[in-house]
Amino acid sequence: MRTLCCLVVTCMALATPATAATPAPAQGGTFQRSSVEGCVGQWLFDGVWRVRVSAVKANANYSTGGVLHGTEVLLTVRNGTKNTLSPGTSGFADINGGTITLAYAGGDVVALDGSGDSDYSAFWFKPLPPGGSAIVKLDFPYGAVRTAKPEKLLVGVDGHSSGNTAHVSYSVKSPSFRIKLTCGGG
Repeated sequence: MRTLCCLVVTCMALATPATAATPAPAQGGTFQRSSVEGCVGQWLFDGVWRVRVSAVKANANYSTGGVLHGTEVLLTVRNGTKNTLSPGTSGFADINGGTITLAYAGGDVVALDGSGDSDYSAFWFKPLPPGGSAIVKLDFPYGAVRTAKPEKLLVGVDGHSSGNTAHVSYSVKSPSFRIKLTCGGG
């Protein structure tokens, strides 16, 4: 009888499918955009543009177009191609700021407000010769929590967009940039 009970239990165990462990969610969320990633002070390269954040600072009470800005980011962009190229003709970030954003802890994201910012407009259309660079001051509105410090600068680059009128080819699959503002230094 004992052998029969052991046989029944063994058969039941074999017939019951094993329950797979629930996979852990990927860091950064389901919709995180693949990007060339680094820290403040590091040069990052996507096959066309070299970028570096050299400074991030509070910019209290600065206002353009009635929007109060809380963070200023100094971004250097260098042409890494053999041809003269401007950021606005290569799929590099949307001029209205839709693809240049600051990310905060907890998922808060704030888009660049380019309204009335002649520094950004001049950068956008600036023709850069091979190896040429431009430094642009990016002013961002405050995040949801006024005292919070941003954790990342996200610069979207889409080589397949209609904005890539220069038809440049990027050497990486995802040419966007993610610069961690919590590491590195100027």
